[in-house]
Amino acid sequence: MRLSVLLLSFIGVAVARDGFIKLDLHTNSRTRLRKRQTNTEDLDQQLVGDPSRTFYWLNITVGTPPQAIALDIDTGSSDLVVISSSVKACSDAGMCRGGAFDSAKSSTYQLILQNGSDVAYGDGTEFIGDLFTDVMSVGGIDIKKGALFAGLTNGLINGSITNDGIGTIGIGYRALSGITPLTEQANGTLPPTVVSAMVESGDIAREAYSLILGSQEANSGNVIFGGIDGSAYSGDLVALPVQPSPNEYANYTALQAALTGISVTDLDGTRLLTDEDFGVAALLDSGTTVTVLPASVAVALNRGFGVVEGVLPCSRAQANATITYHFGGPEGPSVKVPLSSLMDPLSSDASSQNTFSNGENACNFNVEAEHGSNGVVLGDSFMRSGYFVYDLENNQVAIAQAAASPASGGSITPIPSGTEIPGCSSTNTFMLPASNLASVPVPSDASASTESVSGSLLPATATFDLGAVTTQTVNQTPSGATASSSSSSTGAATKQTAVAKQAALGLAAVAVVGSVIYM
Repeated sequence: MRLSVLLLSFIGVAVARDGFIKLDLHTNSRTRLRKRQTNTEDLDQQLVGDPSRTFYWLNITVGTPPQAIALDIDTGSSDLVVISSSVKACSDAGMCRGGAFDSAKSSTYQLILQNGSDVAYGDGTEFIGDLFTDVMSVGGIDIKKGALFAGLTNGLINGSITNDGIGTIGIGYRALSGITPLTEQANGTLPPTVVSAMVESGDIAREAYSLILGSQEANSGNVIFGGIDGSAYSGDLVALPVQPSPNEYANYTALQAALTGISVTDLDGTRLLTDEDFGVAALLDSGTTVTVLPASVAVALNRGFGVVEGVLPCSRAQANATITYHFGGPEGPSVKVPLSSLMDPLSSDASSQNTFSNGENACNFNVEAEHGSNGVVLGDSFMRSGYFVYDLENNQVAIAQAAASPASGGSITPIPSGTEIPGCSSTNTFMLPASNLASVPVPSDASASTESVSGSLLPATATFDLGAVTTQTVNQTPSGATASSSSSSTGAATKQTAVAKQAALGLAAVAVVGSVIYM
């Protein structure tokens, strides 16, 4: 939750283009936590994804003269947080890789509230600092001082993992912002976000954007503010209502859709893993790597794919097995996720590939059991297989299967003002009963992983029919699984750290690769 303050006056100014702003996404490797880089031609900008904890980052500039900073772009938050150059830890290897902002070098920097920003995450990491405003540029869109406010972090607090000092640019609901209480008190308004700033400047017509992260193999995707690329998805694009997640300021704070079924397909056919009346609100969160599912489903998947202590043989990425997520009841859209998309190696260093005690390469399985009150979260490991349109103004999200090979330079349709989402074949009206919006705590033994493990492991036998796969041993590159390391976690779900997994495999801990909890 972010604590900050401010009066808001939107003065975002930019050259009007075609009614949309397209930013390219690319993945990038790093060994610890999270997040994302830039072109300026026609507002194209690059976001970089992190294999060790798949992240997608966005380059912005802050100050006069402009200072370039890479930030994690996150649908699960709405604040903007940058790291101060005064943070001593940034001089350490692997820290503050998105860069840091030196406020003393900006002639337009304005302090709003000293110690006015305190951003905490579910993994215990915390970003403490000042609230400020300055001129900014996002994808070529210039935003004047006073139009957006950000936290300037001068203190990094570690949690269950090391805080690696990479900031965030949230593109979720305005009511989710930590400065909401202060802006409401000051002038009765919700705080602005980057998305609402683009609307105010006239560069896009609606607080809406489309997002495709791209497959692990493609290693690229894009976010289009105010537009939809019809070549980026296959089948029907179906609009769904966002499920309410009220706080004291608004009924909608989280971008969550009604997940109404989960099935798995292997060589034996397709079986449903959920009850006929199953329905939960699932957060579609680009700021999280793992997929957090109800305990019964997570356990079934772990057993079916032969996952032990959160890992499985990398060779199983070759299997012809998929998990299908069904939304909005019988008439809603579905997204098929191949098993390979849920896997990544324990280490990004091929020369230090972690193995089971029998020599087989070991990969993370990026599915966790839901814990506590944080609910179901569909992170990057799910989202890479889908295409998503977030309409913050009308509280709807459109979902489709991602195209296998999106057309290069596909035709983009601007999203107009109003309620229609271009390209949607239908609008689903399915709403969950209020009782389904509350998360149900799960038994402590339902988690697929654990915090403390020891000894050595042999691969577990899969109960799903995965067919014949070629066993991969140390230094072989797993097919279908990108070279990444530990994944992130959201909420109170417990994710085993890479060090614990290495210990479970009977290995020396080569590097500490933590999981991040980010909403």
